[in-house]
Amino acid sequence: MKFADKATLNILARTLGSVLLMVSSIIMTRYLTKETYGTYLQAMLVINTVTMLSFVGLPQSIYYYFQTAENKVGFIYKNIALSLAIGITVAAALMVFRGGICKLVGNTEIYGYMHYLALIIILQSPLSFRDPIFFSSGALVANSVSTIFCSSMDYIPLYYAVMAGWSLKAIFLVSIASKVLNLVFFALLLKKYCLDAVVDIGSIVHQKKVRLLDQVCYAMPIGAAGYVGVIGSQVDKYIISSGFSPAQFAVYSRGAMEVPFISTITYMLNDITLPRYVNAYKGRDIGQLLDLMHANIDKVAKINIAVFAFLFVEAGLLMEILYTKQYADATPIFRVYLLSLLFGVTVYNMIPTVTGNTRMLFNATLMSIIVKITVCLALLKVLGPVGVAVGVFVGSLIYMVYLLYCSVRILDVQWTRIMPWARVGKICLVAFSAGLGISLYHGLLARLGLTENLVSFGISFLVFCYIYLCGLNLVGLICDEDRDFIKRWLRVDPFLFMPRFKIRFLSN
Repeated sequence: MKFADKATLNILARTLGSVLLMVSSIIMTRYLTKETYGTYLQAMLVINTVTMLSFVGLPQSIYYYFQTAENKVGFIYKNIALSLAIGITVAAALMVFRGGICKLVGNTEIYGYMHYLALIIILQSPLSFRDPIFFSSGALVANSVSTIFCSSMDYIPLYYAVMAGWSLKAIFLVSIASKVLNLVFFALLLKKYCLDAVVDIGSIVHQKKVRLLDQVCYAMPIGAAGYVGVIGSQVDKYIISSGFSPAQFAVYSRGAMEVPFISTITYMLNDITLPRYVNAYKGRDIGQLLDLMHANIDKVAKINIAVFAFLFVEAGLLMEILYTKQYADATPIFRVYLLSLLFGVTVYNMIPTVTGNTRMLFNATLMSIIVKITVCLALLKVLGPVGVAVGVFVGSLIYMVYLLYCSVRILDVQWTRIMPWARVGKICLVAFSAGLGISLYHGLLARLGLTENLVSFGISFLVFCYIYLCGLNLVGLICDEDRDFIKRWLRVDPFLFMPRFKIRFLSN
């Protein structure tokens, strides 16, 4: 199977989890009260925050050291044992400080569920190392299978529990049972595809014994940045959670959602390509490193920017279709969050991480969170929850710009080389033109007095896709490899129904 197809399988597998998560939110907004749903989301906020704080940095060290590890099987065992030890320690800390945590999220009802949350964290711990181990071992297909199974087990039983009217206690017990099954399945795949047959990925450097201290030293700067980054990534939710009711938190959370499929592409492509990035840098081939980076940016930008243009126009209708009119106030928050798609065309910490300059990540993250908190609190009084979303975006933008500056200095290249600026600009022009096209379509529907619904949304999507794909083709942004990939996955050639001439001044 081609590398592009393996990468696509992993992206689709990760996307399934995002889609199932969105479906769970659709079901919960209809079967749970806003207060109960808000409590559940606050419990998930605690789990996600604690998990990210616990394991940040160490999983990334696997990418860096796996290729040079003398005993790869022992290296894998050591990291799995480490993940369990960390999970147990963190779960115990969660129980000790559960009273303070409940006050932090502004909901004392969560106190009675803390022992369930602690057990979920322990069972989830080894899965935090799944992607780095499978990707570094070359087991891309096994990783996609594991991701699909775990996502299905996480959400499908949950759907039944919610629709059957079970209590939050029963819902958390269902989640625990699902995590047990996930852990068993992961262990079986790990043994077959990594422990019994470690793939030789052809490292260009000599193998050596990797000590736990080596990993910790490498991970500490990433971890320091990660700790601040986790706080920064969740700070808006804690501000809303502590200052507003669980029902208002539920509305904000629906607006501050990630877009399924899109949110996983950038990081998944980066994770899959990381071993090649490392080899290129250690081989002093900066040109190849940038070529790999630009190839991923091109793929991501064509998707991210198109999704931004489409959903920015359709945000109001989408919120109504997914979550009913009760969550209409989430629309402006969702539009602000969509802005991250415009700039999230690459993983900005990739070059500092690959080159070992991980201290820069802490500086970037610290600046980001200071700006984020300052702007969030300042705009909260003026714009309410929307101001908090704007603060998140501004802080994230500072992070991206600073790390771009650092990457230019590390590689000693010009700004014009670090990113394919002209190509991304052309993609924006085509996507915004398609967005204008569907805006006119909705204007026509309004003029005719027709009601907007799921059918009109579907038609709008098809119109946008045709205009956008046609535009990319006309300005020469789709290469033969892209065409082959699209035809292979769609099982049809959409270019047969498009104009064949090219706009030459944009193609050059």
